[in-house]
Amino acid sequence: MTVLLMSISTFKERSFVDTNVDDKVVKLSMELAQDHIIAPITGTKLYDKISEGVNEGSLAISYQNLLVKYIWPLLIQGTEIIAKKHLLYRVTNDSIVKSSNSNSTAIDISELRSLLRDNEQYLNGYEDRLKLYLSANSASFPEYYQADSDDIPSENYNGPINFYYDGPEIYTTGPSSR
Repeated sequence: MTVLLMSISTFKERSFVDTNVDDKVVKLSMELAQDHIIAPITGTKLYDKISEGVNEGSLAISYQNLLVKYIWPLLIQGTEIIAKKHLLYRVTNDSIVKSSNSNSTAIDISELRSLLRDNEQYLNGYEDRLKLYLSANSASFPEYYQADSDDIPSENYNGPINFYYDGPEIYTTGPSSR
């Protein structure tokens, strides 16, 4: 079972996703974002170390800062993108249907594409920021460059190392919600 790097309630507090969105949709979207966005950037070793620390509630402060300041923003945007693509539609036994209700009007596809483009710009910015931070702080996160033949290596980034750091942020982890 996948360890969520952020609780669903924290995700809803920090994103534009409404609190009435089914937790199942958020959970599935977040798992996809972790597997297809976060893990390929960090590589298997670092991703596993963070996941284990979150699950056990024993994540070192440097990893907590990495998680909260650099991974969470990327995870939020990725989860939102994935959720937006799936919230309007449901798969049933008979077909794929578009959801609607009497209290709101579903947006058209061009508006959805515009929202997704905005999210993807934010996602790309947070992705670059995470890569720069990991490259600049490789001594603090040795798992970032370690990969065995069975692991997904981290994506290499050869751009300039130039980033802004505004001081420590403490995040106390506990067992994640599943």
